[in-house]
Amino acid sequence: MEISLAIAQGLHNAPRLYGDSTVRRPTRVTGFHSGLRAAGEEFVYGIYDGVTGLVIQPYTGAKQDGLIGFIKGMGRGVGGFVLKDLAAVIGPFGYTLKGIHKELRKHKEATHFIRRSRIQQGREERQQISADEEKAVLDMLTQGWNVYLDLRHFVNEKKAQGIKGRLALKQEEKRWQAYGAFENVARTRKALQVSREEEEKEKTAAGDISNGGSSGSSRLKVEDSGANGAKAGMNGQPT
Repeated sequence: MEISLAIAQGLHNAPRLYGDSTVRRPTRVTGFHSGLRAAGEEFVYGIYDGVTGLVIQPYTGAKQDGLIGFIKGMGRGVGGFVLKDLAAVIGPFGYTLKGIHKELRKHKEATHFIRRSRIQQGREERQQISADEEKAVLDMLTQGWNVYLDLRHFVNEKKAQGIKGRLALKQEEKRWQAYGAFENVARTRKALQVSREEEEKEKTAAGDISNGGSSGSSRLKVEDSGANGAKAGMNGQPT
């Protein structure tokens, strides 16, 4: 179990060594059900990311660094195709066995006792705080939850746009990580605001270009009709 899991995790994380930012964080295994879920996700996403990386990596590299980026992207795509597919084949065995092992050890660990103790500690601490402090904590939690919902909605909107939206989402994630957008609620809210403002600017610019093309074609039609009218007048024909 340990050997197969170590090999699978090594293959899973190996693309990070050469700059592949599409490597997913593996699911934490705490029991049999989470082990099966981790095994299924490793198999499905490993094959999916390995295949799609052959297209996404060269495209992203060319968009960032031109021809050199395209060549690097080809290398990352081929390397990810091999490593991620191998992890997808080996990983399910290791994660399933780890899930079974964790499930058998649950009754021997003090996890439930520790959980109950912390819940009781939280209840006692809540009774000791004042009404103003409780309101401040609830407001902070509400703000954080609203920001999480906005972030989730933004991500789902991008994913619904297909490959183009997913590529744009990858670029946004890199910018957010560089900015430290997930360090606190305020930074996340600011990053989302900036992303949405840029999205609105792009839509406005695209609309202006479209309207400019429409007005230009309309102006050409008017000029053509005017020229035809002038020609008909010179020939003595009614317009």
